[in-house]
Amino acid sequence: MKLMAKTFNHLPTNLHFTMLNQKLREALRAAGIEELTELQVEAFRKISSGKDVLIIAPTGSGKTEAAIIPIFEEMLKMEKPEGIVAIYITR
Repeated sequence: MKLMAKTFNHLPTNLHFTMLNQKLREALRAAGIEELTELQVEAFRKISSGKDVLIIAPTGSGKTEAAIIPIFEEMLKMEKPEGIVAIYITR
């Protein structure tokens, strides 16, 4: 899936948790996440603009969420997804 740069151009520099899709917010809250970290906001912006991103940060800093939250946000906008929409491989 290619994320289009125009998709999130409206996001302010201080991206708030409340700006995410409601279903995504609910899932994140269920996982104990109430706000996005600075790392996650920066990754969200870059990934959502279509840039390739390599996230290097300490264990427990939210790297996985930083990489996948923008993908989930985009997936939730799809009206009728068919087939495999995304594959996320981690180690």
